[in-house]
Amino acid sequence: VLICTPDPEAELSLRSFAENHPTVSEVRVVDTWSEALGAAKRFEVLFLDARIIPASDALDRITNGTSVILLARDPNDCRRFRGSRVRSCLITTVSWESFQWTIRSLQPMYLEAGA
Repeated sequence: VLICTPDPEAELSLRSFAENHPTVSEVRVVDTWSEALGAAKRFEVLFLDARIIPASDALDRITNGTSVILLARDPNDCRRFRGSRVRSCLITTVSWESFQWTIRSLQPMYLEAGA
């Protein structure tokens, strides 16, 4: 799991959830869009804050093997990126239940890819 958000509360919650989830093997936190873009190819899941994305089409630069989970304070941010590489959208503050649901929703996709 790769986490990129300027929100310290969201970062702390997501890091804690990921580190305590049985199917997550590695967690890394980055601070900027360019760091996220460079590191994304090594991670299956990227939790990405909508505020740091420079433009809607910028998401096309993220490796196809990485699922992008958008972190948004406002539901309109979720709508703004609809139709892009965003696989799911979580409204912050993220709860343990929504984190688990998101990870579970991605697992069948990775199980099929590894088969």
